[in-house]
Amino acid sequence: MSQEHSKDENLLFTTVESLLNAAKERNLYNEDELNIEGLITLFPDIDIAYTQLDPSISGTLSRRGDKWIISVNKLHHKNRQRFTLGHELAHYVLHKSDSEEFIDTVFFRGLSNNNIERTANDFASRLLMPEDKVMGLIVNRNIRNVGELANLLGVSAAAMQYRVKQLGFKTKE
Repeated sequence: MSQEHSKDENLLFTTVESLLNAAKERNLYNEDELNIEGLITLFPDIDIAYTQLDPSISGTLSRRGDKWIISVNKLHHKNRQRFTLGHELAHYVLHKSDSEEFIDTVFFRGLSNNNIERTANDFASRLLMPEDKVMGLIVNRNIRNVGELANLLGVSAAAMQYRVKQLGFKTKE
């Protein structure tokens, strides 16, 4: 499939599954790790900016005319930046009709009580740590170390810990 795409095709990118299928079709994986930046480039109206933000802010999604800008805190760890990209993409896909700006603080990571933030975290988690990939690593490759799983998928150990529990595995605390 060509890298070219129409605006109509973007209407299909409304679920994690549709985005994961697009990533597979376009070979947007480096082994098991999703090229989240490459996936975001499928949306012609989104630009990514790595910028210095207050340490308490992971990223933002803001509308500027016809474009949406995902700003990522360049001072944060690469794996946090990747999760932030997934989280902001979730806001774009799920919530862009609700607001023209989303500011995501470190406070909202983890167990947020805010439903929009929780939904965006879940979306990013399923996008960066899809069930089939995580299960394949655990079952087929017999990887039992949360840190090793996290490294293979390019996420933090805390995010991976949350995801494997969500998938029904017991972990050491």
